[in-house]
Amino acid sequence: MAGLRVIHAVSSLAIGGAERFVVDLAGIQRRQGLRASILNFSDATDPLCAEAEAAGIEVLTLGRGASMLSRLRKIVTHLRSGAPSALHIHSPWCLRALAPAFPLFSGAIVYTRHGAHAYDSLSWKIMHAWLHRFAPQVTFVSKEALDVYRRSYGAVRVPLHLLEFGVDTNVPKHVRRAGPRVRIGNVGRLVELKGQRHLLDAVARLDSTNVELHIFGDGPERVELEKKALEVLPGRLFLHGAVMDRNAIYEHIDVLAVASRMEGLSLVIMEAMAREIPVVATDVGGNRRLVIPSETGALVPYADSEAMAVALKLFVDDAGLADRLGQAARALIVKSHSLDAVSRNLQALYGTAR
Repeated sequence: MAGLRVIHAVSSLAIGGAERFVVDLAGIQRRQGLRASILNFSDATDPLCAEAEAAGIEVLTLGRGASMLSRLRKIVTHLRSGAPSALHIHSPWCLRALAPAFPLFSGAIVYTRHGAHAYDSLSWKIMHAWLHRFAPQVTFVSKEALDVYRRSYGAVRVPLHLLEFGVDTNVPKHVRRAGPRVRIGNVGRLVELKGQRHLLDAVARLDSTNVELHIFGDGPERVELEKKALEVLPGRLFLHGAVMDRNAIYEHIDVLAVASRMEGLSLVIMEAMAREIPVVATDVGGNRRLVIPSETGALVPYADSEAMAVALKLFVDDAGLADRLGQAARALIVKSHSLDAVSRNLQALYGTAR
């Protein structure tokens, strides 16, 4: 498979779990000898464009405001240039623009669903029925996403497979800061879905000056979080904004707290675990595939601030707990969610040209 050309299609290269995964995967594939590029349906100003290009990954940006005809011309030219290739689609929103080009593409088409949204309206069902004529199978990064697709689409003409993704495990292990203070961290868009308000309530319940909450990310919830923190967590909330350097993010976190209402297979959780950081997360989506209670972290119900506080307090009361669970967390990621292994598994799909 060395030298195979792989084109990854994404709706944007904004900062998000699926987008970061695609950039990381393309980087790993390049190191394995594949020619990986990214077809970005958004704009060249997307934050991860510069990161991808700095890693030597070719990015073709179509432009959010470009006409459908202009986009289609660029897509067809890109798909038909160079050696036989594989087209790996990572977002349903790319399908509408890519669909007319499917009959012109001789390589393998791989479609991956990262989230658990149903996309089950009549127009989406027609779109996916067209896709099924050209893609040999559909892959899913979490069992929840696979189950939702089966309920929404029933019996389909192509196989459906769970193909859990992973992260680069060649990363520095976390070094905890000396002293009694525990740094609880959260990474993600500041939106209602991510549940940061519930996390604020949970940390406030700990009633300990030895706890800090570090939140990385931006979004519409920021103003309300700042206002709420003045009331319930004065002087102990640090809003860092969007930080591109992931090592700089995780060096501020002793325990990762994920309070989301919905998750696929969380890239943030896997990144933290790869660095020996344990996780307290809501028991939703793919979280239970990664967070094993009393082994790699703890699971709590969504929106249950009291349960989240109880789980976090364990790390405040036991100074060595984060180290013990963090070691087991990294061992799980290395064994089951290495991005190198994921890339090799995908190469088998990329070879299924029509």
